[in-house]
Amino acid sequence: MIEKSRNPKSVISLAETGTLISEARKAEACRDAELLWEILAPIWPDIEGPPEIPDLAPAEKGELLRLCGFFLGYYGHLNAKPDYQERGKDLLTQAIDVFESAGLDEEAARAGLNLAWRYLQQGSHDEADAIIDYTKSKIGSRRSSTVYLRLKLFECVTASAAGNYQKALKCIAALKPSMDKCDDPAVRAQYHIEAAFACAETDRLAEALEHYQNAEKFAKALGNERFQAIILGNIAFVLLKQKKYARSLKQIEKAIALNRNRTQNGFLAHNFDTKAQALLGKKDPGRALLAIDTSLEMFRQGEDYAGHCEAIFNKLRILLKLGETEEVLMLFAELIDLARTRISENTARRYAARFEELFFLPQARGYKAEVSEFKKFILREALVEANLLMKDAAKDLDISQAMLSDILRRQFPELFDELGIKKRKSRKMKK
Repeated sequence: MIEKSRNPKSVISLAETGTLISEARKAEACRDAELLWEILAPIWPDIEGPPEIPDLAPAEKGELLRLCGFFLGYYGHLNAKPDYQERGKDLLTQAIDVFESAGLDEEAARAGLNLAWRYLQQGSHDEADAIIDYTKSKIGSRRSSTVYLRLKLFECVTASAAGNYQKALKCIAALKPSMDKCDDPAVRAQYHIEAAFACAETDRLAEALEHYQNAEKFAKALGNERFQAIILGNIAFVLLKQKKYARSLKQIEKAIALNRNRTQNGFLAHNFDTKAQALLGKKDPGRALLAIDTSLEMFRQGEDYAGHCEAIFNKLRILLKLGETEEVLMLFAELIDLARTRISENTARRYAARFEELFFLPQARGYKAEVSEFKKFILREALVEANLLMKDAAKDLDISQAMLSDILRRQFPELFDELGIKKRKSRKMKK
């Protein structure tokens, strides 16, 4: 754990500034929050107050502000600390002002990227996009450094965050030639993580696992346990989509162990959310409820509102399996209020639409029509939960795969198009 204050010398010489910045950048690349704060301690003896930046030239002053802002926001996200991200954003904004006033556009762009990440990890996608658009307009066509690659990579991140995975995949493909030439392992690790996430969300699971293996290679080159924990958590998510629940649990427990070693509650919150979903898949809603409550307890301590909302929605699914309808309705009200006030009205409406899909709502259409719609609802739910795998859906419905296929073809052929399921061509006997 990081101590809140220490008593090293609070002023450093100009000669020491260059060394401090260089070492801090290395810690930043490895996402080692504890080491970064230790390096910054000479200018920041009390983390609860502002850093004590010496009177320096704009390039050095702005970079120290940027590093301090990155640290405070990132540490706040890791450990679910309230107000840390807001204070980090303030320091990053100061850094941008210092850089821009001196015409240091590339340095300002790096700080802008840090600022955009802070907004994105709070669930504020529109604000993050606006910052990136402004930053790109300032840096123009100067593409000689990794800053431009990071800006383009962030477009992939925001596309995935908005659920536009096809756009994210196009962005990933366009970046591949440049990434293959990039000599920054941190950028390449992040690239493969984002590529894997987009592939996983579009059911390109083999590609996702390959990207995660590449990401792990670069993370190890950095000695970065933070990236390794992210990769383990995301591999668990891919295995979850493949309905390999036992293997998913094994991977997520490894991620939990790494994050617990560094007391990183922000990421632990996501880990326990994944664990809850795997337990729900194993038809163990009781243990899943314990895991999701642990996740929510951590999310409530911080400012990761997007993750918080998703965990609440997963708890709704668990409570429905337990038959706790009254609790479901009360929690749904909390979800909509959080999404509307902390993210956006559109996000709240998206959750409302997803919530509606969890229920069958009779509409007084007559007995036969209601029964038909209810059967269609059950089939759709089973197919979605089985990631559109007919064999797994049939198993969950306790019928044969042939029977499920026959029911769909004869009674509900529209589900093939609605869910994007490819129809098998019928085999004809050769004469």
